[in-house]
Amino acid sequence: MQRIMEQLALDVHRFGNRGSGRYLGSCEFRDHPGEYPVTADYNLGGGALRVFVDGFAEMLVEGKGPADLAGMLKRALDSAQDR
Repeated sequence: MQRIMEQLALDVHRFGNRGSGRYLGSCEFRDHPGEYPVTADYNLGGGALRVFVDGFAEMLVEGKGPADLAGMLKRALDSAQDR
C-alpha cells in the first residue's frame, strides 16, 4: 500500500495541476478491486486527497497528497510492529 501511494505521488508530481476537477488514482486499485482495505485518489486541480475505506464514507483531505498517506501508513505499521 505504501508503495502504491508513493507511486501515485510521483504520478501527481508528473501531471501537476492539469485537469481541474479530475482525480488521478492508481491502476492497482482499478485492476484489483476489493483487494485493498484502503484506497485513495488525488484531485489534480483542487489539491486534495480522497480516501476510501470499506464501510465508511469517503474522506476528502485538502492540502494532503499521496505521499502524506504513504507516510501515515508507514508510521502506523512501524508503530504496530514495535508493540
